[in-house]
Amino acid sequence: MFNFKHKITLACILSLLTCVLFASEPVDTTNSDNKNTPEPVKKAVQQWSTVASINGVAIAYINDSRIEWIYSHGMANSKQKVNSDTLFNIASLTKPMFSMMSLQLVENDALELDEQLYKFWIDPDVKVDQRHKKLTARLALSHQSGFANWRGDNPLSFTFHPGQRHQYSGEGFVYLNKAIENKLDTTMPQLMEKYITSPLGMNDTYFGWKENHHDRIVERYNEQGKPLEQKEFYKSSYSAACCTLSTITDYATFIKWVSEGADLSNELLTQLQSPQAQHPEPIEYFGLGWRLVKLPSTTYLVHDGREPGVRTLTIVSPKTGEGLVILTNSSNGELLYRPAIQSTLKEPQDYLYQADKDTWLYLTSQPAEMQPRMLSFIAQSPSFTSKALYAANDAVFSNSNLRKNHESLSELRTQAESAIDFFVLELLKNNNSQNSEKLRQKFIAVMQYLSADENKLLLSKELNKSITVDEWVLQLTRSLDVNVKRN
Repeated sequence: MFNFKHKITLACILSLLTCVLFASEPVDTTNSDNKNTPEPVKKAVQQWSTVASINGVAIAYINDSRIEWIYSHGMANSKQKVNSDTLFNIASLTKPMFSMMSLQLVENDALELDEQLYKFWIDPDVKVDQRHKKLTARLALSHQSGFANWRGDNPLSFTFHPGQRHQYSGEGFVYLNKAIENKLDTTMPQLMEKYITSPLGMNDTYFGWKENHHDRIVERYNEQGKPLEQKEFYKSSYSAACCTLSTITDYATFIKWVSEGADLSNELLTQLQSPQAQHPEPIEYFGLGWRLVKLPSTTYLVHDGREPGVRTLTIVSPKTGEGLVILTNSSNGELLYRPAIQSTLKEPQDYLYQADKDTWLYLTSQPAEMQPRMLSFIAQSPSFTSKALYAANDAVFSNSNLRKNHESLSELRTQAESAIDFFVLELLKNNNSQNSEKLRQKFIAVMQYLSADENKLLLSKELNKSITVDEWVLQLTRSLDVNVKRN
């Protein structure tokens, strides 16, 4: 078997890097409103916030459909600590709120999931394309509209037939919202207030910028921990897909409500948690407004949000009443997700392994000609690199053809995961240096090792059958410069 030349564990990595990267005395960013938060959560947040330059974090955990604890750590800006009243830009966590509002309309017979949206709204850009007549609320909420995520400076257009496949699309949500507003002659903020924020007492949630609350809104920070200028695009309007301000307390209240079933009928609640694919063999699993992570014991509804200087995540199970909310004001915030999940959820490893499997399915389902470009794109982001390496690692350890009867299989997996964490933090530390391209090439080399084709990069569900678990760990640690030796 293989062991590290120097015994490396996640705790050692974090402690070492904390000392190396931040040799000076750290600022006290422990906040005063953190009652009942488990110590492992505090430790994970504090360590990863330090080594990954995550400026501010707020986390809430819902257990048995009650908010069990709220934890805040770090700085909202250069002067103020994050607390339970801090306003975060929650980015795409707007979409679950809009989705649940839309389902309330369905429950109240104000909207039908399968009615054609062209009766209420046709975007002028797609008026001559007859595919607009196929658009429905169901297709928009399950990311099957046929639109790209955002049109940018280009006219809106279909990239595929509605229902043909999944493609995450903010444009689909905006389109549906325009149809709803036209049908009901009511704005989205008015509908949100009627069905979501007012009934739930969410009095600190705002759709669009609120200048009078400017001092409470977090600053955004890049990968190097430097502040970013607040973008103007969401200051002048609201959106069904983004641009909402909320506190950890308010959003946890929303997730608590979802964990209770969100006042939906059993039929609609089942549809919410069921794959909505209108096509065979989907490579992504979406319900109505949420990504689905399906475990034997439950189905988690999942959504994340990402903008420059913003990373947010929520996970909730209406069956078990469990939920998690993570809000950060850092482009590195995603690196906190895994350790936070490990220290909070009741079945953390089952959840993470299934999420890794879903990621691997997505990666390996991309056309061969797109894979080199896809991996080069992933290599630009420490967060994406971490996600891809963990997915690859799970693929190896889950593949019975590649496993040997190791008594120390668990230890090998721990070694592999520690190597991944160490490499990702090195990538983060060297993100703007001459070493960054070398590190990215090392990542691509590791993925190349798993290629089903020895002559080119080709990730597939059928891994290179010559690989064994211990050889994978050796290759992983060698490629990522973590020293190992054979016993």
